[in-house]
Amino acid sequence: MLTLEKQGLARAEDQAELAFLVPLGWEAKRELNRLAERLRQTGVAAVVGSGDRSLKSLLRQAHSSGARWALVLGDQELERRSINVRNLRTSEQWVVPLDDVPAALAERRGAPPP
Repeated sequence: MLTLEKQGLARAEDQAELAFLVPLGWEAKRELNRLAERLRQTGVAAVVGSGDRSLKSLLRQAHSSGARWALVLGDQELERRSINVRNLRTSEQWVVPLDDVPAALAERRGAPPP
């Protein structure tokens, strides 16, 4: 499997702060593409999972990418305007309002909020 750096998606030094966005559905993918851009503007490398894969497969891809976080968005979360965030190193999970994701990740990584 190619690393994200070889694919030109993230530099090796960015992978320590990489957010892997997991879409569960077409509308979720559109929303996560917008969120990925917002995260990149705050200094967090972000990649949106692609293909028509299962949650399990996308989470496996997130782990193998070296990402720090997996952010999972499905229809229910989209309806509530929230997202499930999992720290892939500690397995800690929490729910964050979509609009607050950049600030929440900045707080978790010890950076000033955007």
